[in-house]
Amino acid sequence: MENKTPPIDIVMITFGRGPLLQRCLESLTQSLEKNPNFSAQVRFHTLVNGQDRESLDLLKAWKAQHPSLFVEPVMLPARLPPGAARNYLISQSTAKWIYFLDDDIFVDSNFFEKVFSSIEQNRNCDVIGGPNLTPPDSSSFQILSGHLLAHPVASGPCSERYGSSISSHACDDSALILCNLLVRRSNFASPPTDGFGFPGHLKAAEENQLLSIWKKQGRQLLFDPNLSVWHERRSSLRLFLQQIKNYGFGRGQNLIHGHGRFFHWIPNLFFLSLLLLLLTQPSVAIFLLAVYMTALIASSFQVTSKSQKTSKISFVLLAMGVFCGVHFFYALGVTQGLAHELLETVRKKSFTRLPTPLPQSLPDPVPRQASQNRHSF
Repeated sequence: MENKTPPIDIVMITFGRGPLLQRCLESLTQSLEKNPNFSAQVRFHTLVNGQDRESLDLLKAWKAQHPSLFVEPVMLPARLPPGAARNYLISQSTAKWIYFLDDDIFVDSNFFEKVFSSIEQNRNCDVIGGPNLTPPDSSSFQILSGHLLAHPVASGPCSERYGSSISSHACDDSALILCNLLVRRSNFASPPTDGFGFPGHLKAAEENQLLSIWKKQGRQLLFDPNLSVWHERRSSLRLFLQQIKNYGFGRGQNLIHGHGRFFHWIPNLFFLSLLLLLLTQPSVAIFLLAVYMTALIASSFQVTSKSQKTSKISFVLLAMGVFCGVHFFYALGVTQGLAHELLETVRKKSFTRLPTPLPQSLPDPVPRQASQNRHSF
C-alpha cells in the first residue's frame, strides 16, 4: 500500500474527548469493514492537539487492532488553534481528496459507500460537504438544540448544515461545515503557506474564510445531503451558548476582512436598532420587540413539534429562550471577534492576515530518538 496513493486521506484533530473519539473510530471502522476494498482506499491522519496521553493511547490501540488500515497518530506538546493544527495534517497528505471529520461525529455503516458515490457523481467539484445531524438517542436538550440549529430563524442559510435541505446543489460557505467536509487536495499548497491553508489565528469558522475565497475564484462547492454524519450536540445550555459565541467570534474575525454577507450582520443590527429605538422612539421599539417575540413563539412551536422528547410546553418556553440566546450570544461573539481582529489589524498596520506558516512553526511532534519511521511508534 505504500507504493500506491489512496484517493482519500481522513484528517482529524482531537483533544480530551476520548469516549467520543472511540465512538467515531468504531463507526468508521464498521463502515470500512462492510466493503473490504474501502480499507485500501482510505488513510487516517490524526493529530492530538496538546498533551492528551489518553487519546494518543486510544489511537495507537486502534491502529494495533486494525493493521490493515493506514493510521498515523501524532501528539503535539502544546495546543494550536484549530486552523493551524489542520494545516499541519494537510501538509502530510498526498491523497487526491482530504476528508475533514471532527472527533465527535460518528457515521452509518454505508457511509463510505456514499462518500465514493458522491465523488464519482460530482467529478468536477472541488469541495463536497454534507449535513451534520443530531443523533436520535441524544438528550432532550440536545435534540432541541439540533432542531433549533436546523431552523432558519436561528441559523439563517446556515441551517442547511444541520439537515434542512433535501437535494444536492451548488452552494457557498454558508451550507458547509468543517466537521464533515471533503476537499480536493489540489486546492491547497504544500506546505499550506502564503494564504492557501486555513487561517491559523482564527478561534472558529476558519473554513468559512477559505471557502469564501475559493468560491470567488470560481471553484465548485457542492452540498450533498446524502453525505451526512451524526454529530454530538453540546450537553447543556451553557456549553451550547458558549459554542454559539465562539462561532460568532470567528465570524467577526472573518467579517473584518470582508468574508461574509449581510445576513451575518443581522443579529448585531437588530440589537443595536432595538437599543437606539428604546432610547429615541420607545413605541417603535416595543412594536419591533413584539414582532420578534411572535416570530420566536411560532418558531419554538415548530422545533418542539418535531420530537416527542421536546413536545411539552416547558420546552416551547425553553426553545424561545434558546432562540433569543443564540441571537444574543452570536451577536456578542461577532462584536468581540470584530474588536479583537480590528485591534490586531491596527497593531500590525495591515489588513492582510496569512495562515500560520507550517510546518516550520510547529515543534517536531515525534521525538527523533523514538523512531526514524514517521508511521511507527
